[in-house]
Amino acid sequence: MKRLSLIALYLVLLCPLGIVVPQNQPSVNSTALTNTVSLDGKWTSPEEWADSTELKINEVGYIRIKDTSIELHVLVDFVADIQPDDGDYAYVILDTRNDGGSTPRADDYQIRIIWASTYGLAYSVELTYGTSQDWGSYSQAPKGFEGASSIDASNNPYSSIPHLIYEFRLTKVIVAEYANIAGISIGAYDSGGATLSWPSSVDQNDPNTYGDIIFAVPIPEFQPPATGNIVIWTLSVMCIFLALTKSLRSRNSVNRIEAGK
Repeated sequence: MKRLSLIALYLVLLCPLGIVVPQNQPSVNSTALTNTVSLDGKWTSPEEWADSTELKINEVGYIRIKDTSIELHVLVDFVADIQPDDGDYAYVILDTRNDGGSTPRADDYQIRIIWASTYGLAYSVELTYGTSQDWGSYSQAPKGFEGASSIDASNNPYSSIPHLIYEFRLTKVIVAEYANIAGISIGAYDSGGATLSWPSSVDQNDPNTYGDIIFAVPIPEFQPPATGNIVIWTLSVMCIFLALTKSLRSRNSVNRIEAGK
């Protein structure tokens, strides 16, 4: 019995790493970028975001998502917010290890574009990290976390009335656990009262409520094993299992012979 347990342990240890454990979370599939994004907070052309995944959020706005091997691009088209006011903002949160938790952890990043009237109404791009208890203080976003916003509805497929539009570009190098999946939350807030969020019931302070984003283009160094490698691994495991089983049977036979002497 102990030897059978050892065989099972050997097989578990030989399992390939990097297998994503499914979670009961809403998920969205990103789309591979084919149309270049000009980070200017608007639809630079009618085709700019036509190659992206679209999420319609009730009647208040839309989210668009696409990625490359190194960057994630997100558009928040907040149709219901027709003018920027002090405190209006949009955000993207990435749970880079996709490990959830009841409070934001150090692997959770939040980038936001917020409008403020401190020095005349203008937007700033800010970043914060989880502290295991809450979000830390916001600071100016570093390279790799960029954004822009405007009310320019030119080329906009949803509404020709000026309204707030946010564009984000995030590095994917921070995705620590898996190359093809991360936890995510996307949303926007209008100081007039309207809100937009995905998932719909998300709590920014509770990673357990985030959804999953499945990237269209994995980070090259973390791409999953080729089919040939999987076949080789499967055959290797089978051979080891058969060898261990044969060894176990041989030992049992010897034990029976010795017992009969």
